[in-house]
Amino acid sequence: MERTSDPRHTSGRIRYAQPMQLSEKQINDLIEAWKADFGETLSPDAARSEALRLLDFFVWMVDELTAQKRQTGASPADDTTKP
Repeated sequence: MERTSDPRHTSGRIRYAQPMQLSEKQINDLIEAWKADFGETLSPDAARSEALRLLDFFVWMVDELTAQKRQTGASPADDTTKP
């Protein structure tokens, strides 16, 4: 993964060389889901912003889980919450 110091394209500790690109269909799908879940209609720009915030959050979660795994040596097979 290529990294950059450009703060516009950062997500947690990972820095991407290019911004995440979302298709118009993905944006429209988020607008519909947001309306169904929250009763609010987002503009395409607001939907794009919210989608990128969510993606940043997911990347942060993966970073944290990866760091915990490194510290504890845990394996996904050790997950006691799995059925």
